Amino acid sequence: MAKGFDLVAPIYDSCVSLVFGNQIADFQCDALHLLSNCGSLAIVGGGAGLLLEKALNLDLAEHYYYIERSDKMRALTSNRIGITCKEVKFLNNLSDMPESADCFVFPFVLDCYSEQEVEEILIEMKQKLKPSGEILVVDFDAATTNTFKRKSLITLLYLFFKVFTGMSPWRLPRIKSVFESQGFTEISRSSKLQGWLFAALYKPSEDYSKTVKHN
Repeated sequence: MAKGFDLVAPIYDSCVSLVFGNQIADFQCDALHLLSNCGSLAIVGGGAGLLLEKALNLDLAEHYYYIERSDKMRALTSNRIGITCKEVKFLNNLSDMPESADCFVFPFVLDCYSEQEVEEILIEMKQKLKPSGEILVVDFDAATTNTFKRKSLITLLYLFFKVFTGMSPWRLPRIKSVFESQGFTEISRSSKLQGWLFAALYKPSEDYSKTVKHN
């Protein structure tokens, strides 16, 4: 799927703007205010770097990990942020992180995966999240994708990305259910477009914090 996103990287932001205007970009940037205590921040699947640029401008963290499998997306992000005094490490995968992070952000990336794949991502992320860490998810809510217009649009988006990236799912994962099954508790939530877009902040349960070993 990484090489597929290489193909769409130059037009990705334009395609999103064409369909949703500035609503997705503005919403995910506004959602960053839900985070707190981010000594280190990992952005997973951040595309062409809009969210990283916003996080840097807000001075959210001391150290940043930008985890993106697409070479071209990482290059676009690097060009976007330019020379900065902040420490940003560009990585291909979660497993490449040299140490645990205080906060993770998943901006419209988990919808690229099936529920089983989201579960696998969370299992891997657990090893890289500090015990008191936070996870911010910004995405489409499967529960409110319940009108003909919304279902049709999601189907068209999946068809487009399936052709150009090879992504496997045809429907949105039930993200909240998967997080809860993996021992995370939703702390706060905001929404837009009558709940279709959501931003949810999760923290690990006490049992999770006591049992998971961290790097």
